[in-house]
Amino acid sequence: MREYTWGKILENTQLIKTMQGRYIDQLKGDIYRTINDGGGLTDITHAISNRTGMTLRHADLIATDQTGKILAQIDAYRNKQAGSTRYIWRSMEDKRVRPKHRELDGKEFKYDDPNGGDNGQLPGEPIRCRCYQEAVD
Repeated sequence: MREYTWGKILENTQLIKTMQGRYIDQLKGDIYRTINDGGGLTDITHAISNRTGMTLRHADLIATDQTGKILAQIDAYRNKQAGSTRYIWRSMEDKRVRPKHRELDGKEFKYDDPNGGDNGQLPGEPIRCRCYQEAVD
């Protein structure tokens, strides 16, 4: 699980376009350590802000994005390890849900379908997505 988590953090941090390259390698370690130490979103936000000097608001956007992505990917990994091949997209079913995610709510997808979900992304992977996956046995 550690190797999988580290690999996904490496992959996800490469999506951060607003940061200079010198911070990315350091942030990979910060995010990994924070997650493994049981830290949450606030801890990651402060680590990004402290490391880069960016505002807490911008750091929070990046931390939220990174946290959503890694949690969705870890859930999918665990579900697949337990034998699930499919999931149901679940939204928060409130007024803040994106129209696209409202359409996806309740639909079933295969984990390994690159065209499934939101352009191949799992629930929780798109930026600021609050959706989640429900594994289907």
